Amino acid sequence: MSSGYLFEEDSENDQNSESQLTGAFDPVIATTDKIEDDNQLWKILVVDDDEEIHQLTKIVLSYFTFHGQQIEIINAYSGKEGQELIKNNPDAAVILLDVVMETDHAGLDVVKYIREELENHTVRIVLRTGQPGQAPEKEVIEQYDINDYKDKTELTSTKLTTLMYSALRAFRDIQGLMDSRRHILNIINAMPSALIGIDANGKITDWNKEAINLSGINRQDAMDKQIFDVMPKLKPYENLFNRAQDKQQEQRAQKISLVFSKQLRYYDLAVYPINIGNDKGTVIQLEDISTRMMLDNMMVQSEKMVTIGGLASGMAHEIKNPLGIIIQNVQNIINRLDKNAKKNKLIASELNLDLEIMHKYLEERNILHFMNSMREGVDRALTIITNMLTFGRDTDTDKTFENISEIIDEALEFIEKDFDLKQYFDFRSDTITKDYESDIPKIPCIKSELIQVFLNIFKNSAQAMNKNK
Repeated sequence: MSSGYLFEEDSENDQNSESQLTGAFDPVIATTDKIEDDNQLWKILVVDDDEEIHQLTKIVLSYFTFHGQQIEIINAYSGKEGQELIKNNPDAAVILLDVVMETDHAGLDVVKYIREELENHTVRIVLRTGQPGQAPEKEVIEQYDINDYKDKTELTSTKLTTLMYSALRAFRDIQGLMDSRRHILNIINAMPSALIGIDANGKITDWNKEAINLSGINRQDAMDKQIFDVMPKLKPYENLFNRAQDKQQEQRAQKISLVFSKQLRYYDLAVYPINIGNDKGTVIQLEDISTRMMLDNMMVQSEKMVTIGGLASGMAHEIKNPLGIIIQNVQNIINRLDKNAKKNKLIASELNLDLEIMHKYLEERNILHFMNSMREGVDRALTIITNMLTFGRDTDTDKTFENISEIIDEALEFIEKDFDLKQYFDFRSDTITKDYESDIPKIPCIKSELIQVFLNIFKNSAQAMNKNK
């Protein structure tokens, strides 16, 4: 609403400066045409139904800069236009706002719209009114979230400039705090652990990204709710939260099992006390250690297998010796039953023993067959034990030239004795077709490692064949 006033100068010597300004500068220049990089501008919104106020504001602030950055003045001529303007320019730094426009309280309605509906608490709102009786300063400053209150008749060019410096400093500091807060939130959200802040009453004050992923509950739905209402699985550990607050000491529970999304996982729970002034609270950290526990278990099993391997190696050595004696004696028996051996004929003649009849008896009773089968079985057992001992030795990193066919055969001999695989595929009873080229050259390799490769291939193949049955 027009107030019929002009910006007053601060001294009598400058009483004509306003007309000088008006004559020296085109008002179009005062609107500060947009610079190429909008980020280098401080946005100032002027919401007033008096065209004269807009022109004088542009003139006074035409060469105003703050921290090396110019300003961009954006104009609105009613409360409704002002609401649309701030909605489209949420990064505005200062709004110079008239109170009485299309209604006696249009400016105050804009304040409520900015703070309550848009939830914009960073823009600095300065009320400028030519009719302070319509909106008394004390009442307005108490009831509305504004940052300054000015009577247009008292607002000289110097005072307006001073006002802009103080308002932009406040905006800059608030932006700095918000940037710091965003930076901290980004760090918190980047954490691989769920971080949950709660106050002294157990209400959630912070809820990071991993907490959302873990619970499936977004931040808006979690904030200001009781922690045990949002995450009842933590109720059994309520005593940790109480102790952390009472004793002001970190509390921990390790390797706890929790079910989220129908999946059992293991966590380390830590509760840290925090104090901000007189306000107390705690930060809850839930670190998923399921993968780490799996790796630890694998390490334990690996150590067990190393121990078992050492025991098996010792047992193999102990078994190998009597098997060697058995196969040697079996071979000796077969040799002494040979009817064509001269020594056997000589002793049989001395004892009046007919070797032909005795040999016929041995054949009729399959004794020789049994003896040969015994020799072959023991010989096979010795081969397996020798291969196990060779495979179980510390891996030699030096490559040797080996026959790939022999390596595959050796791996098959191992796999036939794998009890765990018998439920998938019986390598002894089922037919395995081998088709090797006769002239395969030897290749440079680490034999034990290549055997392990083929063992893995055979095991995976057996399991895959079982699944397809």
